[in-house]
Amino acid sequence: MNSNSRKSMSIIAYFLSEYDLEAVKALGYKNRKLCFEGVSSFFKLNDDYLRLRRDEFAALPSSRSTRTGFSKRPPNTLTVQIAKDLHNFTFEDLLNMIYFIINNPEETYANVLNFGAQYIIQSIYPETADLNDCYEGAKTTVTVNRYERNLEARQKCINHHGCYCHICNLDFKKVYGELGNGFIHVHHIKPLHEIKEGYIVDPINDLIPVCPNCHAMLHRKLNGKNITIDELKDMITF
Repeated sequence: MNSNSRKSMSIIAYFLSEYDLEAVKALGYKNRKLCFEGVSSFFKLNDDYLRLRRDEFAALPSSRSTRTGFSKRPPNTLTVQIAKDLHNFTFEDLLNMIYFIINNPEETYANVLNFGAQYIIQSIYPETADLNDCYEGAKTTVTVNRYERNLEARQKCINHHGCYCHICNLDFKKVYGELGNGFIHVHHIKPLHEIKEGYIVDPINDLIPVCPNCHAMLHRKLNGKNITIDELKDMITF
C-alpha cells in the first residue's frame, strides 16, 4: 500500500477512534473484531495496522475517544496532521468520505478531503436513501443508500455474485488490468419504500454488483417508475 492509500485508510482509523462502536455499526459490523477483520481484508491489510492507527488517533489530546484500556501508541507527525485535517468533519461527513474511498480506492488523499469538504459526489453516481442520508453540494444534490455502503454486506455480495457488472457484463480487471482489480459498485435491489423497521440487508438476494454507469441508470426513473435489473438489461443496445 502506497503512502497516499495509507493516508486514506487513516480516515477510517480516525472514524473508528472518534466514534468506536457507533462507527463499527455504521460500517455494517456487529463488533470491533469483525470490523477490523473485514475492513483490513477489503483493503488487503493486516488487522494490526488499522488497530494501531486507531489507537494513535485515540491517544491524541484532541481526540473525542472515551475508550480505556487500549495501548496508547505515541502519535507521529502525520497522525497529528491528519487529525487536524479531519477534526471538523461530522460523523456523517466521515462516513460518506469512507464510502467515497471504497468506490475509489486509488483516489488521492487530497481529493478525498475535497470531497468531504464540498459534500459533492460525482453526478454519475447518484444513490437513493432517506432524508438523513442526503448531502447537498454547490453544484448538485446526491443521496447515498446506506445498504450499498455496508462493507461487510458488499463483500459478501461480491464473493457470491462475482466482481463484474451483472447488467452489461463489464469486468474492470479484464478491461483495465490490475488497476481495475476489485473495482465494482453494488446496487441495493429492494426499493427503500418497501423496507420495514428492523430490516437486515441480505447480501445475496438484496445486493447485486454493477458498474458505475449501470448503477447510475438504475437510480433514474422512466415514466416515473424505478427501473429493474432485467428492464435495464433489455435497454442495452450494444
